Amino acid sequence: MQLVPWRTLGEVSARANELEDLWNRYFDLARPFRTMSAPWTPTTDVKETEETIVVTAELPGAEPEQIHVDFSDGVLTIKGEKKGETEEKGAHHYYKERYSGNFLRSFQLPCRVLADGAQANFEKGVLTVTLPKALEDQKTKIDVQYKK
Repeated sequence: MQLVPWRTLGEVSARANELEDLWNRYFDLARPFRTMSAPWTPTTDVKETEETIVVTAELPGAEPEQIHVDFSDGVLTIKGEKKGETEEKGAHHYYKERYSGNFLRSFQLPCRVLADGAQANFEKGVLTVTLPKALEDQKTKIDVQYKK
């Protein structure tokens, strides 16, 4: 019978991460001139202030008419389309990272908001959605009336 050293979950996880990095580096070197085929997801920040929830999404190259913001059942959804450039005849791309096509992001908001007061602004490729927070339910003590 051979003794096997005990490995903590952290050590196993670290080894798995090393293998994944090695795998990714191999395929990055094997395909130096690849094109982007994965769907694009805009980078987004969600922050909470005392009065609002603010969602900021980077949408470079998108047109404001192609962006749609919806709010339903506590979920904010940003979707749209980013049009690509037309292909040039006789041009050969060696590397292409700029994405064109449809995008979609949905966020479960951390608190109740007033959808009627929501505002969305698009400036310099950045979409900012501001939603006012709903007032917390007021607690009121109710005295019990009784007859003597």
